[in-house]
Amino acid sequence: MNKMDYKLGMMEILTDASTYIKLGGNPLIEFQDILKNILQKGLGLGILNQQKYAYIYEKAPATPIIHALPKVHKGLNPLPLPPIVSGIGSFNEKLGAWLDSILQPLVRRVPGFLRDTGDVLRAFFKKIGKQIMHGSQQMLYPSTPQFLMMWPF
Repeated sequence: MNKMDYKLGMMEILTDASTYIKLGGNPLIEFQDILKNILQKGLGLGILNQQKYAYIYEKAPATPIIHALPKVHKGLNPLPLPPIVSGIGSFNEKLGAWLDSILQPLVRRVPGFLRDTGDVLRAFFKKIGKQIMHGSQQMLYPSTPQFLMMWPF
């Protein structure tokens, strides 16, 4: 994908009024203040200790950045551009990591828990069989020649 097609694709994504709205300014400081108030309440209630508070609260957060990763394996023209927001260093990155550390052990106990695409494919294979699985791989990776597909089982 060339640079101009990427830029045009991103503009199309960002100007989609049914998905995004143009902000009047940067809400980062407001969001950070809201998070700080919530964390202080958690500290006061004993839900958080000072160490967790210091870990979660980012004093100098980065602004999240939106970009897209062209889906070249789909073999379509124009290439699909699903948007991705990079929140590395953002005001809520460590909050998400902390919540994930709490929720992961609980979620893994749910009977229908599927960790990743490999888990989904293995579950289908177990229930339905190779014939359906082969079709699923062709749907997921239409531009990949059949002889190159490897079974993750």
